[in-house]
Amino acid sequence: MPEVRIEPLSEGNMDIEACCCLTYDKELKRDAEIKKKWLRAMAKKGLRAQLLFEDDRPAGFIEYQPIELAPCPAVGKDLYFINCMMVHMWDLGPGCMQGKGYGRKLLQAAQQDVKKNTTARGIAAWGLDHEFWFMPYKFFKHMGYKVVDRQGLRVLLVKKFKQVDNPHLMPISYDREPERGKAIIDFFFSHQCPYRLYQLKRWRSIAQEFGQDVVFNEFHTDNKKVMAAFGIRSGLFINGDEVFAGPMTDDEIRDKITAAINRSEDTYGWFD
Repeated sequence: MPEVRIEPLSEGNMDIEACCCLTYDKELKRDAEIKKKWLRAMAKKGLRAQLLFEDDRPAGFIEYQPIELAPCPAVGKDLYFINCMMVHMWDLGPGCMQGKGYGRKLLQAAQQDVKKNTTARGIAAWGLDHEFWFMPYKFFKHMGYKVVDRQGLRVLLVKKFKQVDNPHLMPISYDREPERGKAIIDFFFSHQCPYRLYQLKRWRSIAQEFGQDVVFNEFHTDNKKVMAAFGIRSGLFINGDEVFAGPMTDDEIRDKITAAINRSEDTYGWFD
């Protein structure tokens, strides 16, 4: 049987938390340094995390902080909010760690920590209503969390330790009018997620290849006013349509942009 242990976030394991992500590309190391600075700053304001190890190999983590300060489009009080949690699932690095109950262990450790070491009256979490592996809301529901709000695929849940008002999602007020012959890319990001920073650089660089055919806008949602203005924490939109920004090759990104430009030509061609 493997030896499993869970450690709270510390300066000694911060590198692991900042780098536990979807890629081992060397470019991610720069983004991990940004994440570490963010972690240090937020830890002074109540951020906490738990890291799980199997035989000294990092297997996963969970990160949470007061909802008032969390990089999330949710409004609440007297709650902690789960920013992110992940159990390693691919063959690189320490190998696949899923299917061993580690997600459950991490969530239980976070709940016990919040109960024992904070004055919060519960924990809120966001999840996605899909069958993809990342943050499926059904996992939290299975663990006793109650759905209190939803917007499309995004679901807000809460587990109460004491009586507390339900949190709610900020209203989405994003709208983008396409322009003929252009791809307008709106990229929303936070320093909380190193993978999003990694993707931001890639999309920005490739967008520059298209010259004036692409407009690239960046929205830094660590600024709560920016997040509240749109109701979006993290996301990629092209001509107003949300685009999956998960792992993809440079050529796949080029194809997405090219298709958006072509569609904008087709959409407005009948005005000629």
